[in-house]
Amino acid sequence: MAEKGDLDLDEGQKDFLDAVTTLSIQARYDDFKSDGKGSAGADSDIDIAFVFDKVADSFDLQVELMKIRRQFDARIEPHVFRTADFDGSHPLTGEIRSTGVEIP
Repeated sequence: MAEKGDLDLDEGQKDFLDAVTTLSIQARYDDFKSDGKGSAGADSDIDIAFVFDKVADSFDLQVELMKIRRQFDARIEPHVFRTADFDGSHPLTGEIRSTGVEIP
């Protein structure tokens, strides 16, 4: 996994995460795929994993996060996961573990 300092968020991405934080959404954020691998281009989407211990409805929460991101950066692709998804049963969690960069 890359180091935290390797991730360079722009103002829109930082503002999005600040907005999510003000909604009392407590999660670990990880940037993964092309940004986490360091191969992102100017038009690449920004995949951000939101990892929760518990979430009632991950689909509804993902839709809510997508609505919020419209105000900041349409390239942001929020993905909602439960901590339990990291038991190897979810296809993306391995990629997040290997290429994800935790966003402080």
